[in-house]
Amino acid sequence: MNYVFDVDGTLTHARALMPPEFKSWFVNWMKDKSVYLVTGSDRPKTIEQVGKDIVDKCNMSFQCCGNDVWRYGISIAQTNFTVPDDMMSWLEYEIKNSTYPDRFGNHIEKRVGLINFCVPGRNLPDEERDEYFNWDKAMGERLDISKRFNERFQGFEAAIGGQTSLDIFMKGRNKSQVYNTIGTPMVFFGDRCETTGNDFPLVQMLKPTDTFYHVTGPEETFTLLKEKYSG
Repeated sequence: MNYVFDVDGTLTHARALMPPEFKSWFVNWMKDKSVYLVTGSDRPKTIEQVGKDIVDKCNMSFQCCGNDVWRYGISIAQTNFTVPDDMMSWLEYEIKNSTYPDRFGNHIEKRVGLINFCVPGRNLPDEERDEYFNWDKAMGERLDISKRFNERFQGFEAAIGGQTSLDIFMKGRNKSQVYNTIGTPMVFFGDRCETTGNDFPLVQMLKPTDTFYHVTGPEETFTLLKEKYSG
């Protein structure tokens, strides 16, 4: 069995550290299992959140939605992605014209094979993160931006990731690209499994021999693992 995990919202809360009790249990649990990470974050952020003792002991770590691939701490593949000028201008316009009142900087972050786009900015403090998340749920800003982006830029796609951002990559260079590398049977845990979420492309690839759990946070992931997969 291949156990596959998103990170933000699944093993951790958004941009937070893995809960200590969960991490201690997980490190022991994974010792005799095939474990993979598939996250939109880059490698340094993932190590900061869950620790090198987990990241480098996974069979593979798929960073940046599978565009930066690591095996036991060694880089084995990367996807090149150059942001077109017209796309950058379009995104900057969206930041400027959003009706959300606050900006905190670091709105367009270039990663391996993708860019992470955040209207309030990735530097926003935790309390503002929750505020934007709730505002966005009511206003649907990220959903609207992603739909208009996908209509305008045909060779690319945008998907909702985490609490505040969008992941933008070349078409098909989303989390679905890891499926054939990992293979079946697979158990996948993710928090953005809805059709507009960045976990959905992987969920779409699953076969009848696979299972997925659309979780609400690390507490639910921890509970499911203990109840169903701790034998």
